[in-house]
Amino acid sequence: MSYKVKNVIIEDNDTNDIKIKKYRDAIKKYPDDCANYLVQLSIVYMMMGENKKCLQCAKDVEKLFKGRKDLSDDDKRQLSEANHVIADFLSEDGDLDTALEYLMNAYIDDPDFENMQRLAECYLERGEYDKAEEYYFKLLAEDLPWNVDTYVEGMTNVYKAMGKKKNVQKDIYDKVFAYYDAELSKNPDIPERHKILGDLVVAYYNLDKESKAEKLDAERDALVYTALKDYEKYAKFLSNAGNEYRNNGKTGLAALIDEQYLKRKENTMSKEISINYRLHIADGFKDGNEFQKAIEHYLTILEEVPNSEGALLGLGICYFILGKKEIAKPYLQRYAELYKASDPRVYSSLAICYMDDKEFELAIEFCLKAAELDNGKEEGFLAIMYGSIGTMYSKNLHDYPNAFKYYRMAMKAKPNEAVLGEMNLHILNMSFKPQGHDLATEFWKDYPQNKDAVIAPPSLTEEEIKQLPYHYSKIKQASEPDADDYYLKFEEDFIKEIESNPAAVEYLKAKYHPASITKFKRHYAEHKTKIIQGGEFYSDLNKNKDEMDLYYAKEAFELILQKKLFNKQILWRAKNLNLPGVEFSGDFDIWRERLDECPFLDEVTTEEVELLKRFMMEDNYSAEPKYWLHSWQDYEGFMEEDEDGEREYMPEWYNYYDSNLGTGALLSLPDVRGPKEKVYQQLGAMDQYKKAKEEHEQKVKDGTLPPPVKYVQPPSRFYWFHEENEINEFISKFDNDYIRQLQKGWMDNKASTIEDYPEETITEAIETLKKADQPITLRSDMVWWEAIYLAARNYKNQKIIEDLDDVFEEYQMRKSLPEGVNINIETNEALIESKKSLHQGMMNARNTKAEQILRGRELKGEPKDFSFLD
Repeated sequence: MSYKVKNVIIEDNDTNDIKIKKYRDAIKKYPDDCANYLVQLSIVYMMMGENKKCLQCAKDVEKLFKGRKDLSDDDKRQLSEANHVIADFLSEDGDLDTALEYLMNAYIDDPDFENMQRLAECYLERGEYDKAEEYYFKLLAEDLPWNVDTYVEGMTNVYKAMGKKKNVQKDIYDKVFAYYDAELSKNPDIPERHKILGDLVVAYYNLDKESKAEKLDAERDALVYTALKDYEKYAKFLSNAGNEYRNNGKTGLAALIDEQYLKRKENTMSKEISINYRLHIADGFKDGNEFQKAIEHYLTILEEVPNSEGALLGLGICYFILGKKEIAKPYLQRYAELYKASDPRVYSSLAICYMDDKEFELAIEFCLKAAELDNGKEEGFLAIMYGSIGTMYSKNLHDYPNAFKYYRMAMKAKPNEAVLGEMNLHILNMSFKPQGHDLATEFWKDYPQNKDAVIAPPSLTEEEIKQLPYHYSKIKQASEPDADDYYLKFEEDFIKEIESNPAAVEYLKAKYHPASITKFKRHYAEHKTKIIQGGEFYSDLNKNKDEMDLYYAKEAFELILQKKLFNKQILWRAKNLNLPGVEFSGDFDIWRERLDECPFLDEVTTEEVELLKRFMMEDNYSAEPKYWLHSWQDYEGFMEEDEDGEREYMPEWYNYYDSNLGTGALLSLPDVRGPKEKVYQQLGAMDQYKKAKEEHEQKVKDGTLPPPVKYVQPPSRFYWFHEENEINEFISKFDNDYIRQLQKGWMDNKASTIEDYPEETITEAIETLKKADQPITLRSDMVWWEAIYLAARNYKNQKIIEDLDDVFEEYQMRKSLPEGVNINIETNEALIESKKSLHQGMMNARNTKAEQILRGRELKGEPKDFSFLD
């Protein structure tokens, strides 16, 4: 590396003596640039500690310009530098009067930020506090990202020197805000307003008023969108703003500015420059998580350069992060065929794509490539790769010797707790198979416990835990006033906590791409804030057991009400009855979440409760619809018939109910009302989407889009990110006992209902059986894991059945109350809040559907109501 000073080239390996010779030679060869070389010589001598020579060079510059009035801007800068050097020496000698003269001359010649600050510091040293404040105050007008902080620091020193101790911060910031308020009242143009708001953002962040700072920051962004509407007028401002946003991590907004520049200048660019600039824009959108915009540009590049390295990689990344692995795969394949990847996550991402397609040999090949490229650079990455290979060999290929080979390699790479836990689960399963038993025994003998996997922070006593500011006994409830800001403050504190921990900082640097560190910290802080809100619950699941058992019993009892509601829906659709509170079919989705309040359901009978108890002990029992995409009132999904005329999606409970209570005949009733409303809904929806598309196209045409939302949660890892695993690992390494306790409770409370393969549920089933207070018999007609799972499920269901009579009794009590009187038997505040949020979301969906139907009616020239269903 080298740099140039006028005609002199300085190499990185040049010694000070060589630099001095080069500058001395240049003075003789290029006398017109003598001042530049003298200033550089003074810097070299200063670094060498040759103070007299340094001062002499500065004075030589002073002599060169003395008495001249025709100085160029460059001359003024050189003279200013010389005056600084002379002033510094004078200050050290205690001659503050002469030093002040030199600094004032420097300021007059070049009134920049540095000269203002030096003058202020000189006045402070002289004890002239009013003059010091005058020049510190001038800094606020400067367009530099650190001007507010420099002013605050300088004025703090002024007040300290004056002996002022109280309200120092308040007084300083009152003056800051008064100044900027006055400037804003002048209605400055967009560039100046953008600068002022930027300074205010810094000020409010300094005062920990994050909410206010973020609002002003969003207002700054909005100014950029406004300026983009008149690009020619604000071209210089937008260029500067783009550089600022790139440096501050807002690459999406910077890319939007660059995109507008390209539209205007592309015709003047060569094809090569145009393509490279477009690639720069696409990368900016990608790094800003605006993947669709990035994809548009990458595809345009591929039209010109079919095998563009940047476009192929960018498309692979964007589609992968969007979860569209089937689209990402061919781009990543092509990239890997043509280019040598520099990031191992390219190969690990491609491996995941092959895993999804069950091409395990190729997935293993690319995991190995990723491991080879990483070669231990990133902590934990090799263990993930080798662990994944071991799992594919054990779970998918049933090649146990190779599975243990790579599990051993993973152990040598020091896996984190999550990877180790997953490996142990697969090894446990292999131990039950003849081919894997001896290998598992040998593995456990060699690796009885990996103590290096987790390095826990120091423990806290019970008393210390209770003193934590976020202990559940101290924090606000979510329903209290200002709770949002209160918890947002915790998020920011948790981020600062990470940033103040050198070990955590180094850990993140080694583990993540720089662009991902900020995102991980935010995501981690949000998760931590979430679990402290449920601290009382998560800190000890056992004391919540009775309440949760009752909750599960109520959930099971609702299966009866869901079936009764579904039967009402069948009758309503067949036009056999009208129901209060039902205008159209979308209302059944509302009542399915408000069963206790539903005014038209028949009362539950003892016979139905006993039927549910029997069903819960059946092998095919499930407390959920058959597939996740169906809700309990999904009429169209449940009534759909396959080629054999079977309703394969109908819940087993509904079939069981019909076959035992003789209500199956209802299924033969026709759907009269549903098709009618669907005609209008589709018509209204098409109109709605058409308008939305036209609005979007108009905004694109205008060159502006709405400002982005304050924060969109992105993936924290660039390619290979297991959100839950990463959170667990970070908590285990860097957080205290209380947070680890809450995280364990949070993880233990997560329910798993996967029934098609035991590896994800077998551990949970064993944990359930450990708590059993009665003998448990495993069925002999099943494979071991099926027997364990079924035994655990039946034990859990038996406990629920024991509570069903109590739930039924509460239900009957509510029904016996006079009309208008209601009691709330829900005791868990978190569940209540969760249901409120769910109800609001369901109402929004219902209202959207209703608006579409009514709009369809309007488009057909019919009354804007639901009378067509009568």
